[in-house]
Amino acid sequence: MATWAVLLGLWIILSGKMDPFHLGVGVLAVIFINWQQTGLSPLRGEDEPGFQTIRLILYIPWLLWQMLLSSIYVAWIILRDPKGIDPRMISFSSRQPSLIHRVILANSITLTPGTLTVDLQEDRYLVHALTHRTAGEVLEGKLARKVARLSPKQPDATPVALETDSSEDMA
Repeated sequence: MATWAVLLGLWIILSGKMDPFHLGVGVLAVIFINWQQTGLSPLRGEDEPGFQTIRLILYIPWLLWQMLLSSIYVAWIILRDPKGIDPRMISFSSRQPSLIHRVILANSITLTPGTLTVDLQEDRYLVHALTHRTAGEVLEGKLARKVARLSPKQPDATPVALETDSSEDMA
């Protein structure tokens, strides 16, 4: 109930309106958010180790920086060296502390331009990479290790390559 009050209070502060229409929309938004949150309970069910808050706070700007660097690289490849585009599918395994960590890793890979997580099954990831370099960066494992370090329980999350298909194999 406290969550509902905090969310509704935040809605009132951010909207700056106290008329019945805006309060009604706020109540509906709080109900929707609560409904969505209960739908995410499977992500929290498997002995969730949680996050170290300071590491999570530091991870977000680091990920934004990686996204910027990747954007510049992909734009450079497309504009200056289109022959450098060599799409490939890579498959790797990475031990993460929980399902939520695996989802964060998959989404972080997708948010980084030049890579797209196509499938996630247990600890196995299938990723489309635009170039040999972007594939190598995913397999290098810096991102996977950063995500694993968000948890107090930190397994060795270094990716283990399972298979790679280059553009010749995809044709």
